[in-house]
Amino acid sequence: MNKYVYLIFICAFCLPAHAVQMKNHQSIIDKCQTCHGNSNPLIKPKKEACLDCHGTLEEVADLTKRTRKHNDANVLPDPHNNVHYGTSLECSACHSEHKTSRIYCDHCHSFNYPKIK
Repeated sequence: MNKYVYLIFICAFCLPAHAVQMKNHQSIIDKCQTCHGNSNPLIKPKKEACLDCHGTLEEVADLTKRTRKHNDANVLPDPHNNVHYGTSLECSACHSEHKTSRIYCDHCHSFNYPKIK
């Protein structure tokens, strides 16, 4: 199948279903290109697209910064600046606009973060 015919099929049938599921950004974003750029809208946006609106990686990490004493198991690690990845994870590793967001760290750990967007 020609890739353009395939993209038209995806846009016509699949994207409207996903667009209905948009959560937090639907009131301020009216075009897929705002987050996805000119790339295929089925590819997750890069973190640079998120940071255009949400600030630098350091600013985002400061919002969730934790004060943690050595070996204090009651304080959750900072999800935006963690011991394994620092600030290098793509935002889409945890956050999703079109489906349920999931905590990437929970692949190996069992953190009880509050509900994420």
